[in-house]
Amino acid sequence: MAETPHPPPAGFHVPQCRICGCTQNMPCTPRCRWVPDPALLGDLCDAHPEVLAPRPPQLLALLGDVAAEAIRRGVAWHHTFGDLTALPDGTASAASCQDAAEAILAIEDMRAEEETDWHALLSFEATQAMAQDQPQRLRRRLLDLAATAVLWAQAIEARAIADLPAAPPGHTPPEHTP
Repeated sequence: MAETPHPPPAGFHVPQCRICGCTQNMPCTPRCRWVPDPALLGDLCDAHPEVLAPRPPQLLALLGDVAAEAIRRGVAWHHTFGDLTALPDGTASAASCQDAAEAILAIEDMRAEEETDWHALLSFEATQAMAQDQPQRLRRRLLDLAATAVLWAQAIEARAIADLPAAPPGHTPPEHTP
């Protein structure tokens, strides 16, 4: 006979997904995880991609920022390197292909362990792009890389709105030196 869990003490909040009703002790799927609710309407699990999808106004603002930065960098790099369309791609070296193969294995390991982070995801997309030798495939992979960077930026914005930490407690990132 299964033991019935004791109810929480009065005033104690038990997170419960606002859509499916799952809790930490009774997840809706084996991989169910708590995520920031972009609408800030309550607790939310990650089993609801339709809710977690980018919101058009925020996405358009972020893409506007990306476009402005692309213009700024394009002007700066043109002054440094000249015609940017004439630069070689510099992809598909043996080392790039090896890095891409290793990145696939690393991502598979992370998926199996149900652990990853944005750095790993963006690095994976970058290594996959650098291994391409055909312009259309390279373009597709660069779009994947850009989309992943946009999703990461959105996650940072969502955490800021929800006042969530970007790293586990006690984690101190290394100093950045320009």
